[in-house]
Amino acid sequence: MLGSLTGESVGNYNAASDVFRSLLLLLSNTMLRLAPTLIFTTLLAGSVFADHHEGDQAADEQGKIRVLMMTGQNNHDWKKTTPALVEIINATGEFELTVDEKPWELSPNSFDQCDVVFSNWSMWPNLEQDPWSPEVKQAFLDYMQQGGGLVVMHAGSSIHYQWSEFQALVGKTWINGTTWHGAKHEFEVSMTGNHPIIDGIGPFRIFDELWRGMVPTGECTVLATADTSGDEKPGPSAPMLMTTRLGEGRGVNLVLGHDTRSIANPHFQQLLVRSLEWAATGEVTITS
Repeated sequence: MLGSLTGESVGNYNAASDVFRSLLLLLSNTMLRLAPTLIFTTLLAGSVFADHHEGDQAADEQGKIRVLMMTGQNNHDWKKTTPALVEIINATGEFELTVDEKPWELSPNSFDQCDVVFSNWSMWPNLEQDPWSPEVKQAFLDYMQQGGGLVVMHAGSSIHYQWSEFQALVGKTWINGTTWHGAKHEFEVSMTGNHPIIDGIGPFRIFDELWRGMVPTGECTVLATADTSGDEKPGPSAPMLMTTRLGEGRGVNLVLGHDTRSIANPHFQQLLVRSLEWAATGEVTITS
């Protein structure tokens, strides 16, 4: 086709080619000058996205309920129950758990970073212990008055017997010479009344240590009771779950949970994690 062009056409074609090459050169030089800016802008955009994504993760972590578990001393086998409880709590994905194995050394600011205190700590049989200073006690009471939560499990209520305000939060407690239990056995637990913790949970059977004759220490609402007809000395039903209040704060006493066999019961696990959530927030969203 080129061979059929006239001389004038060829000249025009060459001139056009020169203009085209000049435009390409100009475009290439412009892109080279802009490249660092484009690369920086791209990297900056990626950094902003990454920071935003990490911020979402941090928000998710902050949205979890912060639990401070007190353990490290108990007349029950805390070295076995503690890891079992940690597994149950973490499995929900709803909690950020801190385990303190020296709760007698807590300081006044120990409650600043938690939404609920969970006791698997017992002072029994030396119930005269009074390890918290007046400053720590006041910090705990302030924390509860302002909307904090407390959950005690089984012998986890057997602490601070010399401190009436704490024992009032327990609702009912073990008192030597009055409270007792027979051999561990299977018994039925039934729910009473309406409450978010027990919503949808029907009667269930559990192999556990059945506490009898607990002594009232403060106003409480009983949410679950145990059938004592199969116990060594049958009698009235025994409270197994109760709630208390202090100011804006919420307390739960879950009397079940003697050992890892009891803790493995799925209904116990439901009551535990729901109790933690309710004590921390006043609501229950955990259904399983």
